[in-house]
Order: sequence, then structure tokens, then C-alpha cells
Amino acid sequence: MRYILGVSLLALAATPAMAQQTPSDTESDVPVGETIVVTATKAGQPLDQAPVAAISIDAGQLESLNVGSVREAQVLLPSVVYNDSGGSAQIYIRGIGTNSAYAGLESSVATYVDGVYLQRQVGASVDIVDLRSIEVLNGPQGSLYGRNATGGVVLVNTNDPVPFLEGKVGVEIGNYGRLGGEAMLNVPMSDDLAFRIAGKFTHLSGYTRNEANGERLSGFDSGTVRAKLGWTPGSRFTAFASVEYHEERNDPLARRTLVNAPLCLSCAIYGTTPPSDFYKTDQTKTRKTNIKYLAGTLNLRYEADDFDIISVTGIRDFNYAIFVDQDFARGDLYNSRAEEYGTTLTQDTYVKTRFSGRFNLIAGLSGELDTDSLLIRVFGDAFGPFQDAGGTTRVKLASISPYAEGSYELTDTLKLTVGGRYNIDTKKLRAINNAGAEAAFGAVPFVEQQTTFRNFTPRVVLSRETGTSTIYASYSKGVKSGGYNTPAFNTLNALRPEELDSYELGFKAKAFDGRVDVSGAGFYYDYKDIQVSFVDSQSGGISAENAARARIYGLELNTSARLTDALSVYAGGLIESAKFRNYASAAIYCPASAPSPDYPGCPVPTGGPGLVAGKADLSGARIPRAPEFSFTVGASYSVPVTADWDAELTVNDRYTSEYDLLPGAGGPLRLSRQKAYHYVTLGLAFKNPRAGLEARFYVNNLTNSRYFLDVPTSVFGVAGTAAPPRTVGASLAYSF
Repeated sequence: MRYILGVSLLALAATPAMAQQTPSDTESDVPVGETIVVTATKAGQPLDQAPVAAISIDAGQLESLNVGSVREAQVLLPSVVYNDSGGSAQIYIRGIGTNSAYAGLESSVATYVDGVYLQRQVGASVDIVDLRSIEVLNGPQGSLYGRNATGGVVLVNTNDPVPFLEGKVGVEIGNYGRLGGEAMLNVPMSDDLAFRIAGKFTHLSGYTRNEANGERLSGFDSGTVRAKLGWTPGSRFTAFASVEYHEERNDPLARRTLVNAPLCLSCAIYGTTPPSDFYKTDQTKTRKTNIKYLAGTLNLRYEADDFDIISVTGIRDFNYAIFVDQDFARGDLYNSRAEEYGTTLTQDTYVKTRFSGRFNLIAGLSGELDTDSLLIRVFGDAFGPFQDAGGTTRVKLASISPYAEGSYELTDTLKLTVGGRYNIDTKKLRAINNAGAEAAFGAVPFVEQQTTFRNFTPRVVLSRETGTSTIYASYSKGVKSGGYNTPAFNTLNALRPEELDSYELGFKAKAFDGRVDVSGAGFYYDYKDIQVSFVDSQSGGISAENAARARIYGLELNTSARLTDALSVYAGGLIESAKFRNYASAAIYCPASAPSPDYPGCPVPTGGPGLVAGKADLSGARIPRAPEFSFTVGASYSVPVTADWDAELTVNDRYTSEYDLLPGAGGPLRLSRQKAYHYVTLGLAFKNPRAGLEARFYVNNLTNSRYFLDVPTSVFGVAGTAAPPRTVGASLAYSF
């Protein structure tokens, strides 16, 4: 794949044109092909005026900071904590999110690509290929964006075909063996038909080293190709059809054991000592992680005199395989193999009115059919003769939800918006387990279950909107669907849906002829039946349980200013309190060799190695991945260098205060915790618009901050996955 994609990229040429957004999540009266960016909510209101806390980042901002994936865009999003461990997108907005979810469960934050909902966390941190913008809506968005939007919504918008020839081709190099190429070609085929193809390939050799065999880890090969066809047969109808293929091969998950024997079980058994270097591991050799998907999207829009009809159809075929050294250390004690594969079909059809009076409405029906299969196999010395113990669990989802949202202008500036959605989810589970699973886990050969969840998610907003400002007060409810922890070795108790009631006051304003933008919001969340992630003591994988309740409240502020034609600055921050109100029986892990006097729920020490499962009352403790304070601040300065060349310098600092990665930081050791850190990005670009040339230089993590992507605590000990160190690189691109 690597070489085929490389040849394909070199055969293309492209430029990231700012075209009309897809009809699924934006509305614009600008004809297709005009180079203008209009960011807007699904209801059709410009995002900088809409009564919702949101941030939109365009392609230029992402390029200036060398942002290559949706996850990396968090450097500009103070309310977001976004990690990616083992290919699973772990996104949290204002502390609301999901660690990992296999078949049977979903994320608390919904991700949409060109209006199509992504059902799975794996692969949701999509590569940025010919992108127009990323929009993040904070807080529950259930009325318009459906279930699983408890924490918010991430909207990824790619460029549509335009009716003129343009193109771009670029290459990139960097440290740790980084090589990349990106290209795009847009070709008008007739007066009403245009074709656009874009591709990207990236190789990284890796920044960690496995002491057990000397291999480099944390590297990857990733490639994406997207072809899109645009048809505008008249002034009333538009159609955009796209096909996208993505494949990546990641090095085995690199986890460095953070404790020695006897707390490290494998270390005690095999007599090894884990390395102390932050970017070194000492673990059993396993295979690479593979992620593949093939996705198709069809966006249709018909514009009548007083209303629009929009249809968004998506299909996505997905395959994921991961091999994990579960004991975190050298010695073949406990390894696992997981494969997840399936197909998702989504359909969203809605009508949006454009009446000249005071009342307007959006109403629609969305549905989803999904089949998700999970194969699990475990092996190693811990299983003796029962190697490859495991089974295959399949979960089928059928979801349908009618929704509507109406707005009425009480006065010329005062507007009331009322909406809601009724969700019906049916999940059918079927599992077949082998004899090894029966012996190792007490599994039964066959499991079959079905459950249905029904919920209503209302939204009410009162807003005062002028041409330069918006003030609003809102109530909204978000629901993450219930489901099953998988694999299913026995009959399972279905997890209840988690629910969030949100109360928010916010404002948005422009000043000095639009050169200054300021927005802010205060929010209060009542969070119930939370599906809290923890490490399962039996399988060693991430599982979930319903916690009782949490209270979250905070303030966020974002501002940008164009001080001169050359200098722009921006800043944003979040201050938040996010704590469990009642979580009396949380899953934790306790040392087996020593007592834990502050944790009465820990078992009596056995004197043996490793950790043992216990319980703790975490009422009043912070919920995971919810820092008390975070901010981003940056500036961009442009200056002519010669008559043809301009230079642009961009600097950004993202600060995140300390937060837990697991409830209670994992237990008495409190090692599943991320300390406060800064992440500084520096970019320098030289541009020659006449010649279509652009050279960029970047430094990511300038201060070489050391932080983790994930730190699981389990019976085997504690281990951390290191995030990338300082990286530097350069790129060269040609556009026409």
C-alpha cells in the first residue's frame, strides 16, 4: 500500500480551495465554486452568530501549525482533551468522553465527516486530507445531531469539487524518519460536473525503542485517498458523491512499565527490570496494528422557494486488528489479539424552511444500521494449555430518530428556539466462545441477547441576536446510548444510557469592524448514569460501568484580534470543576504486597506480586480527563520578504493542568494521572502566490514536554504510552 499510494500521490496535483460546504452541516447562498468559507450549524446559522459554544478552525490555521489529524487540532481547542491509544480516538469535551469502546458501545462525543456520523472510536481521528474546516460544538447536541453527542460534536468538512482547474502537490520530511506526500487535483468535466481527487501518505519510523529486541516503536505508515464528484444541473439541485479509502499500519502499542517488582507482575515472575527512560519499553514482540476502512458518501440538496430538502447517505466498511502485550513487560505472560470489523449504513433526511416571516423550522428523520463483530484471542504462559482462548461477539444496531427544531422571532432581535429528538436504539448481541475461553474465563459456549433503548433529547434556547453580537441562555439534554461491554463470555447486564442535562449562558461579539471576536460561556451539567471506563480485572482490557452521578460547571472564553494587517493574536481558556457526586463502588487496583490504609475497599494483602482488584468511594473525586484549567494562546505575523515572497510566523502554546486518566488515578498508586504540561508549536512559512510555491518549517512540542497518551493500571502493574517528543520538519508545495 505504501508504494502504491506514493506513486498515486506523485501523479496528482492539488490546492486546498475554499469551496461551498457540504449541504449536510452548512448552508450558503453562495454558488458552488466561489472561493468563500461559510461555517454554520446544521440549522443554517453562521457559527459565529449561532447560540452555541463552538470553535471553527479553517484549513489555513491547521496548515500553519502543522496539524495533520483531527486529534492534533486540540492545540487550538482549550475545552478538548483528545488522545489516541491503539488507534482508538479518546476525545473529551469539557470532561465528557469515552476511553475506549468496542462493539456494543459508542463514544460520548459524536464525530461527523461531511455530515456522516462515525459509529466507532477506532479510526475517528481521521487524517486531514484536502480539508476545509473542523468545527467543534461544545455541550450536548442531541436535538439536531442525535444520540452519542452528550459531550459535543466534531464536524469535519472536506473540500467539494469546484468548476475550474486547480491542483497542488507537496512533500514533507522530518526527524524520526518522517516522510510524507500530499496531493490533489480538481478537474471540471462539463459546465455542471466537476471531479476532485486527493491523497495523503505519511511514514514515521518511531520515537520509542523496545529494549527487549532493539526495535523502534510508535511509528506508522498511513495513507488516504478520496475521490469526489460534484453535479449542479441547475440552480436548485446539487449532488456530491465521494469515495474514501484509508489504511494504516501502526507499530505495536508501546507501553513502558512505571513500577518495578513486586508491583510489576511480569517483572517479578521473569526477573526483569523495566527501563527508566521515558521513551523506552521492555515488552514482548507483537504484531502491528492495522486499520482499514472504505467509505462512501452521497449528499443531495434541493432548494425550493421557501425550503430546502437535504439528504445525507453514508456507508462505511471497517476492519481493525490489534495485538497487545497485556502484561506490559518482557516475558510472554499475557498477550491478546483483537479484531473488529463491520459495516455501518447511515441516512439523514431533513427539511429546512426559509420563510420570510418570524417562524422557521428544521425537521427530519435519521437512521442507522450497523453490524460490528469483535474477535478476541488471548495467549501466553498465564493460560497454560488454553492458548488462543476467546470468542467472537457480534452486535447489530438498528437506530431511528425523528427530530425537529423550530425558531420564532419574538422581536427583531429576540428569538426563541425549541427542538427535540426521539431516539430508538435496538441492539442484538450474539457471541460464540471456544473451549479455551470456557476454561480460562468461565465462559459459556453461546450467548444471545437483545435490548432496546428509548429516550428524548430536548433543547430550548432564548437568544438576543444583532448583527454584531449574540447573547443566549439554553437548556439541552444529551444521551449516550446504552449497550454491552464486549467480548461477551457470559450473559451481560446491559449498561444504561448516560444522560446529561446542560444549562448554559453565553455570548458572542464582534468589535472594531470585525477585527476583534470574543465569545464566552458559563455552563452547569447534571451528569447521570455515567458509563465510566476502567480496566477489567479478568480480561485486562477497557470495560465500562454505570457510575451514579457527577456535577460539572465552568467558564470558557475565546478571543481573537487582528491588531494590524500583519499581526493577529488569539487566546482561549477553560476553568472547570468536574467531580463525581456519588460513586461509592469504583473499580480500582491495589498493591498485593502491601496494605492500603486509605482504601478500605482494597483486599487484604496476599504478599504476592502485582496488583489486585478493589473498590473505592470516589464521591467528590474528579472525573477522568477533566483538567481544572487549560488554555491556548498564539499569534501569527506576516511580512513581505521580497516583491514575490511573504513570510508568516505562527506560534501557539497549549497548556493543560493535571488530570486523571482513570477514575481515582487507578487506585492507591495514583499513577494513572497526567501531570500539567505545555505543548508549544512553532511554524514558519514562505509563500510565493504568483509562482504557486510554499515552503514550511515547523517544530512541534518545542519545549519537549513529556506526557502520556494513556496510562492503564491493572493486575499486571502500571504502564504508560508516551506521546511524541519534540519533532521538527519541513515541507514544500506547488499549487496552480
